[in-house]
Amino acid sequence: MKRSHGLLAVSGLAVAVVFAGCSDDPTPSTGTAGTATGGAGGSTAGSSTVAGTTSGGSSGTAGMDMGGTTAAGTGGATAGTGGAATAGTAGTGGAPHVIVPTVFLIDNVRLRPKMDDGAGGAGGAGGAGGAGGMGGESTAGASTEVAGAAGAGGAGASAGALPDFLLTFDTAVAPLTIHGPGFSPNVGGSGGPTIVDATTLTFEPTGGNPGGAAKVSIPFTVATQQADFAGTFPEAVDLAGYELTADVKLTGVGDVGECATVWMYVYGGNGYANDQSGEPSMRVTSHVVKDQWTTVKLNLDGPYGFHSTATFDPTLTQIWGLQVNTWGCP
Repeated sequence: MKRSHGLLAVSGLAVAVVFAGCSDDPTPSTGTAGTATGGAGGSTAGSSTVAGTTSGGSSGTAGMDMGGTTAAGTGGATAGTGGAATAGTAGTGGAPHVIVPTVFLIDNVRLRPKMDDGAGGAGGAGGAGGAGGMGGESTAGASTEVAGAAGAGGAGASAGALPDFLLTFDTAVAPLTIHGPGFSPNVGGSGGPTIVDATTLTFEPTGGNPGGAAKVSIPFTVATQQADFAGTFPEAVDLAGYELTADVKLTGVGDVGECATVWMYVYGGNGYANDQSGEPSMRVTSHVVKDQWTTVKLNLDGPYGFHSTATFDPTLTQIWGLQVNTWGCP
């Protein structure tokens, strides 16, 4: 039976009736289903975790026509969770740097009174002349005195004073020792890492000038480092008028290159002195030449090097030694 659109008169009133369909067999529309899956999970393990999407799927749309059979779509599944973060494997460090030490030979440490020409001291003064004898009486009644013959002068001392000590290191390095209180850092404003524990002092039987020698190996790596090798006196001694010398040779160039040097020093009267020829000014030093023997010295009467202190007293000397250092390195 077909439906029609029209006006129906009921009790004298016009009533408009609108029918829902326009065809013989109408089919109601249906809503769309909600999204079924949840949000995406976090990133993969090992990187920073990113949270998963928290909202569910989208809802379905409602049916358009009356009588639709499908309800509005429901929300999607639970939102995805973030991926678990796993810490990355720690990287392995490269091989540690192996320090190449600076190596010196030390020989012929000598302490002696200063000699102007290097040939020995002057001979001793002659002895005083003998007193003149009295003259005999004159025949004229007046006496005269005849001078007696002068006494012979005393024999002079043998030319050349023996050195107070000479250390040739032909059989051992004693009495030279590693002197820990003189090592960097901090002593005298010195810097760099601690090196005393890795420094060695050994006997070299054939490399001396000539014969044996003391061999020192120091792990210098930067400027302003120093190592100290010394001997002591049983009690304070007066070294005014003395000089201290030693032969040194650079045999192994280490991490700091050929800028390392050596100077003689003494400690006395609660003060320190080194020679001005070894250190004329701050960060300026005399340098040695690899594989060549060089004589270093200290004039106990001065002038003294830059690091020397005003409290040094040569008449109260307690320690003598050599400082191997990098004060002149760039």
